[in-house]
Amino acid sequence: MSRRAWIWIVVAWSTASSCAEAGVVRGTLRLPQGHLVEQARPEDAVIYVEAVPERLRHHFSRVPREPRLVQERSRYVPRVLPVVVGTTVRLQNHDRIYHRAFSVSPAKRFELDTYAPGESRLVTFDRVGVVRLYCEIDRNMSGYVVVLPHRAFTQPDSTGAFILPKLPAGSYTLRMWHPALRARSRKIEIPGRGDVTLDWKL
Repeated sequence: MSRRAWIWIVVAWSTASSCAEAGVVRGTLRLPQGHLVEQARPEDAVIYVEAVPERLRHHFSRVPREPRLVQERSRYVPRVLPVVVGTTVRLQNHDRIYHRAFSVSPAKRFELDTYAPGESRLVTFDRVGVVRLYCEIDRNMSGYVVVLPHRAFTQPDSTGAFILPKLPAGSYTLRMWHPALRARSRKIEIPGRGDVTLDWKL
């Protein structure tokens, strides 16, 4: 390959990289106060970009390595697990009793066979949507898998602080989902240079 061709490849790659990493959206999610949401935790929220640029869709659609959803102390941990569509999740039983996870959600209907303490089962989430999980044996267990079309998403920490992956400059719609609150959205603008900081009060 000629020297000129190599130069053009390097320039094109550098341009694509700079466009793909123009800015970061970071901020704080502030949940409403009141008795109806006093048990709501910021870390149970999922914040995601409604749509990513077409040229970056492949980049943001890559499925990560197998995430785990642990069953312990009659709970799903984490309570809310966001994943990219097509992801296979390992449900791991860390309790001292048997479990039998199932869901009747339209995005993923399934019922696993009974599995003993220390065992696990695999479930592939192949449709976008919110999947609520239960257990046939322990009726108090409840969790959520939020299946998204891409991985331009994040979850806040216990203080509500969050940060999204780098995105090119442009206009975007951010969406927020939380099991105890109605879904919200807001418009943002990422400049050609610099990051975006949000104080998102619900």
